[in-house]
Amino acid sequence: MAGRPVRARRDCSSAANGARQLGPGDGLRVEVFGQLVEAHARSGGRFVRLGDLVPVVRRLTDRVVKLTLRAAAHAGKPSHCGARCAGCAACCRYLVPLSAPEAFALARDLAALPAGRRKQLQAACRAASRRVLEAVRRLPPADGDAAAWRSYAELRIDCPFLVAGRCAIYDRRPLACRTYHVVSDPAYCLRGGAAGSERLAMPFSPVQALCRLAAELEGSPPQAVLLALAPDWAAGNAERAGRRYPLRSALRRLEEIIRERVAALTDAAQQAA
Repeated sequence: MAGRPVRARRDCSSAANGARQLGPGDGLRVEVFGQLVEAHARSGGRFVRLGDLVPVVRRLTDRVVKLTLRAAAHAGKPSHCGARCAGCAACCRYLVPLSAPEAFALARDLAALPAGRRKQLQAACRAASRRVLEAVRRLPPADGDAAAWRSYAELRIDCPFLVAGRCAIYDRRPLACRTYHVVSDPAYCLRGGAAGSERLAMPFSPVQALCRLAAELEGSPPQAVLLALAPDWAAGNAERAGRRYPLRSALRRLEEIIRERVAALTDAAQQAA
């Protein structure tokens, strides 16, 4: 399936799409730490847009994070991050990549907010995106993802959704935020994520999984978008956001991608041990 675009259907009403009640077979399942983790899709039709896949991935990710945190604590590496992001908010100044499906879902979430709140957050995104783009032009070429992450952290640009020290979209926050937990001395976070900090090692990256799925469905290279730029980027890609794909086949392929990644990381960990 890789590299081949799947025939997309244009956005239309749920009745025209043959809306139906989903059964328990429509969801994602993955085995981590010897336990089967499941999350059921809650879509009402046989065809979905890319953004429609994000909620089920969020639910799966949250459940996998809980198991991973438990395993890390058992290994003597408990998380130092506070509940509901009520801690230092240092990671709210780090680079946050979104998959295309997440960018589309975020734009839709913002559109559903009351007008005043929506305009406030959209303005914050545009202000942050201007700072990001100006700063990125001055950054030296980064040698790999880790160097890029450190360079961005040093800019100290607040997340546009950080309001009064708390996340304004916590329940619908990006997947990268959901998986980010520090299991080393939190003092490193306060110094801008300097070398020495250790993050929770997830069994797979849900962001990368969605990036890969979107690329396969669209027949395009994998693509990620910075959080602050995501609303305007999604608005500029409205046609892509409206394309529809078969729900069951999309979920099956996403599950395969996740399982492949879990297996690869498990093998790498065993070889390292």
